[in-house]
Amino acid sequence: MKHTLLLTLVLFSTVCCSFIYSQNQAIAYSYDLMEVSFIAEINSGYAVVNTDYNEPYTRPHYIADTGESKPVAYISGSFPKLEVVIATDCDSVFVRGMNEYMTFTMPQGSPAAITGPEGRVSIAVTAIDSFEEGRIKFYENFIIQWEISKDGEMWMPLGESNNTLYVIVGGSSFFNHHFHTTYDIACRAANNLRGVTHDEIKNVVDVIFDTAFKKDNNDNFPELRRISDGTTLTYYGVHPSDVDEYFCPFNAALFLQTGDGRCGALTDFLIECIEVLGMDSDILEVYQLGVLPFPVDSSINGVIISDSGGVELTTTSKTNLVNQYENQFNEDFDMMTNLVILDYLFLVKNWNVANPGEFIPLYTGECSLRSQEIAQSAFGEPGIVGQGNVENPRSIFLNHVVAAYDNVILDPSYGTRYLDAANNSFRNTTQYENDSFDVATGAFIKREISANTCEYYYWVEKLNDIEEQDFFTY
Repeated sequence: MKHTLLLTLVLFSTVCCSFIYSQNQAIAYSYDLMEVSFIAEINSGYAVVNTDYNEPYTRPHYIADTGESKPVAYISGSFPKLEVVIATDCDSVFVRGMNEYMTFTMPQGSPAAITGPEGRVSIAVTAIDSFEEGRIKFYENFIIQWEISKDGEMWMPLGESNNTLYVIVGGSSFFNHHFHTTYDIACRAANNLRGVTHDEIKNVVDVIFDTAFKKDNNDNFPELRRISDGTTLTYYGVHPSDVDEYFCPFNAALFLQTGDGRCGALTDFLIECIEVLGMDSDILEVYQLGVLPFPVDSSINGVIISDSGGVELTTTSKTNLVNQYENQFNEDFDMMTNLVILDYLFLVKNWNVANPGEFIPLYTGECSLRSQEIAQSAFGEPGIVGQGNVENPRSIFLNHVVAAYDNVILDPSYGTRYLDAANNSFRNTTQYENDSFDVATGAFIKREISANTCEYYYWVEKLNDIEEQDFFTY
């Protein structure tokens, strides 16, 4: 919006906009706020905010004509530096900005000369106040009221800018992607909390988890959403149509892009929400849970992304399997011919596993199917609802990934925070296992009926031990 400023002269003569006026004659010049940018300089405290598709938000951060606004972030203790672009027909001006938190002024004592085309000029201003050291802040509307002056004494409104602004504790770690949604979840939940000492950091972690991930006593989850478009983020939900059916997002970046992820992706996303704050502590550890004696053989950053195959059963389990097969089908069992895959499985709590049971017919049809898909469709047992409240949740898993610190287990997939009061280490997971999972070993058996048709069977043996730990962690 273009403004016109009238000044009444009390001097005999004054020069403005290259004109001379006599005493008591009014002078006028126009001015217009165009853009506002937060300046990224070394040691300025400016922190990069990326879109949820990992592209950085670039300047200008506010455009006056359209009201377009982009989020910005700063490290606590810093003095933000901004650049204001104005258009005016005057030869030089002063500019300043202020809100209830800060005042922004031109560092030099003289006005900025208007040298750009069409009267445009970029004017640098710096905050004379800093964000409090070590304190997290969330400003959904960081509104700055801008003012303009010809002489530095008489000030007139220039307009306002409005940005969402996040204040983090310190510099983020190298693997953090600075996603908009992780900034928003973390700073919104932990607003006004300090994150410097170990106890403060633990409190921040708990508050973020409880606010954004933890389900309530009625098993209702918070609305975990991608900030750019409001998409609900889900655990084992439905992929967009352009994503392969078996594609498994295993990190925060893919989780945000697809809107859906596995346990590794949910845990990585939780880690990102903590790491984006730049707190001086690697408080959270990521644990891959496998079932003893299942050897983990394929991982990326601690997160398994492929099915296991050809792992050895325990001697007792193998004996039970072979005996059951030979008795049920009255034929010798040939591991090389009949055995499709051997897995040790997580079965969420509502399973009732026979110990041992008969080979259960699963499927008759094509001879090349994935083990988890066969079992899930054949048993049809709904699992426990996870993030996003997905209908008919999966109930069979080869592994699980959680985060932990001290004696606290954080499971963002299922929204549970578990405190092991008797042990100051996550390494003892017995009670967590008993509360959350059944553990079993199983075999898929394939019997060829014809060249293109096979019968599939599944055999399960329950392995749960309520007295001892069933899982291993690493």
